[in-house]
Amino acid sequence: MSRTRPRYLGRTVDSSLLCQLMTEVNPEYIQELLESGQVGRAGVYSVLCRSVAEGIELINAGGAGIIGSGVAWTRANEKIVRRWLDEGRQARIWTVDRPADAQYLIGLGVGELTSNRPVELRRELEQH
Repeated sequence: MSRTRPRYLGRTVDSSLLCQLMTEVNPEYIQELLESGQVGRAGVYSVLCRSVAEGIELINAGGAGIIGSGVAWTRANEKIVRRWLDEGRQARIWTVDRPADAQYLIGLGVGELTSNRPVELRRELEQH
């Protein structure tokens, strides 16, 4: 791992058990952060972009065996997610609340979904 230095957890836990969170960097999210008064736009954008790039690098280098991305990021980066799944990584995608998203992800080969409404989602999926 070149830029992503092993941190404590990466040195003490098998990488197959580590989940790298990934998110889409979009203007709406940045605006939410600005409105909350947390940080400036340039800082937020820079940190989020660097975080995503380092997350991709970490997964590519085998430093994390679980992809923990949101539905939007997964859809926008389907080609890379497919490659990671083909390489044997697991995917734990969040927040999957719509049946169409769940069906898409299952078709992609995702084995774990997180949802705000798991019971209803399972029921809706079983009906199709």
